[in-house]
Amino acid sequence: MGEILRPPTVADLMIRDVHTVHPDMNLDEAIGYLVKHKIPFAPVVERCEEGNELIGLISEMDCLGYLSNELFYNNPDINVRSMMHKFPLCASPESDIFVLATIFTQHVYRHLPVVKDKLLLGIISRHHVLKAMHEFSMTVCRDKSRKKTHLDLHELANLRFIIK
Repeated sequence: MGEILRPPTVADLMIRDVHTVHPDMNLDEAIGYLVKHKIPFAPVVERCEEGNELIGLISEMDCLGYLSNELFYNNPDINVRSMMHKFPLCASPESDIFVLATIFTQHVYRHLPVVKDKLLLGIISRHHVLKAMHEFSMTVCRDKSRKKTHLDLHELANLRFIIK
């Protein structure tokens, strides 16, 4: 029996160069940062000896809501720390594309921060997982010289539920 193909992991696919914001940035600075970098959200990090510790996420939607309230109610001095989503859902660098596919199909998230020991390592997107899943599927089919419908279901189940 041939070698079992291993699906790619988050560490294989994640974007490591991530635009981040600081929790003490004000609303105008946060909006300016998102607009300048053309990104829909940014991880909120605090610098520590080991690297950047993830403490939350801030999105365009958050900024839009707070900006409209600030303009309507004249509520100044809003900072990222008060707007951010605390305790965001994160991906582990060891997780494979099947785990991420499950998360992305069960939630509305398009991106997830990748974290290990509270430190931000990168970002993984739904698009990257879809692309990797498609490439993995094509490799499995080519290597097995079979059609998708004739895969060994036991082998496929073992790929998805490997216990480490």
